[in-house]
Amino acid sequence: MVTWFKTTFVTLSLAFLSSHCGEEGDASCPEGQVSSDDGSCQASATSPTTSTSSTTSTTSTTSEEESTATTTTSTTSTTTSTTSSSSSSSSETATTESCTASAPAHTVYVTFFDRGNTKIGLMNNSTGCFVAESITVSGPSAYHGLVPDIALDSNGNIGLSFGDTYQASVYYAYKSNGSWTFTQVENVDISRSSLAFDSNDKVHMAYYLAQPTAYDLHHATNSSGSWQTATVDSTGNVGNGISLALDSSNNVHMSYRNQTTTAGGTLKYATGTYNSYTVSTVDSTDGAAYGQTFLGINGSNKPVITYHIANAHDLYFAEYTTSWATSAIDTDSYSLTAGGAINDNSGYTHVFHQDVGTSALHYRSNTGGSFSADFTALTYAEIGASPGDTPVCVDPDGYYHVFFSRYDSATSRYNIHYITNTSGSFTKTILLSDQSYQYPACAIPGMKARNNRP
Repeated sequence: MVTWFKTTFVTLSLAFLSSHCGEEGDASCPEGQVSSDDGSCQASATSPTTSTSSTTSTTSTTSEEESTATTTTSTTSTTTSTTSSSSSSSSETATTESCTASAPAHTVYVTFFDRGNTKIGLMNNSTGCFVAESITVSGPSAYHGLVPDIALDSNGNIGLSFGDTYQASVYYAYKSNGSWTFTQVENVDISRSSLAFDSNDKVHMAYYLAQPTAYDLHHATNSSGSWQTATVDSTGNVGNGISLALDSSNNVHMSYRNQTTTAGGTLKYATGTYNSYTVSTVDSTDGAAYGQTFLGINGSNKPVITYHIANAHDLYFAEYTTSWATSAIDTDSYSLTAGGAINDNSGYTHVFHQDVGTSALHYRSNTGGSFSADFTALTYAEIGASPGDTPVCVDPDGYYHVFFSRYDSATSRYNIHYITNTSGSFTKTILLSDQSYQYPACAIPGMKARNNRP
């Protein structure tokens, strides 16, 4: 059997959180990792580490019998959808029913960390409702799937990057013709990863090492036919907030944080090909690039970065022509740790962010040449929670698909929320709530890029 998710409209409690900061904290960090100053997970001093790099591959095929057995043993997930309510005493309810929705024009794939079962998770809505897929894993330990990312190759095959805490390893998983292949790319503990395919369907991964002896940025690729890894930047504590994209010439571009001297971090950028990189500082403002950075390639085949300056609650945009130029998008946004950004197939940037005053989820884009005024996608009452990091996907028809994980204090679990405007207006659905699910990332066939947020 499979797990079905159906949209059921309910009302939300309007109880306002006393703090809008992300609630990932220590509660969200896996065993062997602790929360850093910005809320991200890093290895503790006692975490197992190894400097030996190795690449091993194993293949497993998930048969129908295996899938049925695995799915049957898992707790049934619940989907709830929300609309605005004027009643402050309403509470959120949930139901589970059979799915009757029709197949969408474009399938959305979502990976996540299944904290309850300590493994990688995957779901898609090819049937009209999101269906959780059972993945039979061969290679990773019992505790794997941390900070995953997802990308699709030109044939629509799925690629996943993720960490394995117990083995202190970074893995790549690839599904083709119903079979999963798992490759242990490098024996390092990671706190962030970002994944993309180049025009030849070769894989590129960037990840932030979170080890007591090294907080570095690494790049791994199989573009030569076999896996190779290289250090991009090792000057201090660098690599958190990593976002990777490739231009039309298959050059890699990476935006990330430098936390060497300030907890808030400064914004750095690296570009090049395997084992040959040019590294520079884009914004040296104290607190620049706090949280996640979002890198894309614009219509001129140049990199652009959306990021947040923590101390001033400012949302910023950096664009490269012959040098980097930075400008403010919004000086009254909460942060990009409560939002996300994406470049569409034409190279335009679309930004979702939380407003400081209202806590509503706002939207802006530069499709008109400059960034538009704020548009409220959903009010705080309609969201029901501060969204946290929000991976954003835009399908080929221009509709938005936004995901985030939030902590539910009533159940002590992390739920995955889904926001979309495919119906003509923005609505929110809770896709997974029976256990703790974190770090969602999305991909859609035909989509040139999405924000690379684990």
